[in-house]
Amino acid sequence: MDISEIVSEIVGILKEALHRGPAERKIAIDALLKVGTAEAKDAVLDALEGDLKYGSTEGQLSAIEALAQVGGERATAALKEHGVGDRDSRHPVYVAALKALCLRMDGLSDPDLFHCACTSRNEELEIAAAAHAAKRQDFDALMKVQRVNDKVTRAVLEALKKSKDERASEAIAQFIGHGDGVAVDALNLLKERRVFGPILRAAKSQGDDQVRRCALEMLGEIAGQKG
Repeated sequence: MDISEIVSEIVGILKEALHRGPAERKIAIDALLKVGTAEAKDAVLDALEGDLKYGSTEGQLSAIEALAQVGGERATAALKEHGVGDRDSRHPVYVAALKALCLRMDGLSDPDLFHCACTSRNEELEIAAAAHAAKRQDFDALMKVQRVNDKVTRAVLEALKKSKDERASEAIAQFIGHGDGVAVDALNLLKERRVFGPILRAAKSQGDDQVRRCALEMLGEIAGQKG
């Protein structure tokens, strides 16, 4: 028997299995994706969209994983309903949907998704947004990353280091106010770029002692290079 003759029947059986228990449902979704016809894919998307809207948190997370695997405009639209907009950015479903869109479906080129990643307060998303902006040499976009922790801040600094935008040095100087290691990293980058004004100001600052000492040492090194 030619397999093509029974594909339609196979799809029908699998579509019925979508309405049974979770174990059979998962098997049916995987099988329909393997079939790969338009009817099979539509059946999967119908099921996953329902899970995403009405399922438990566990069911929603499973649906997000599957939608990222399916891909395409319809899957993207479904995920955007849960990963974009005025929602609780700490909710696991929001975070999972946004990660699927930005990290697995190349969604950072979408301005709305890029903004959500920048303001997500999620380390992985913010670092990805910084890397995306740096790759495009988009200085304004890079500075929209909110920097949830020092790891993200250093990723942004590293991206600024590679930036050819003449305003990058001004942005790097802003990191001196962070204190401690981040500020020292910023001072070193400014010295490499031969931008000495912020270093002079830091050496005279009444703020962080470590930063001031670092700036003072740099002034000696800079002055020693005068010849």
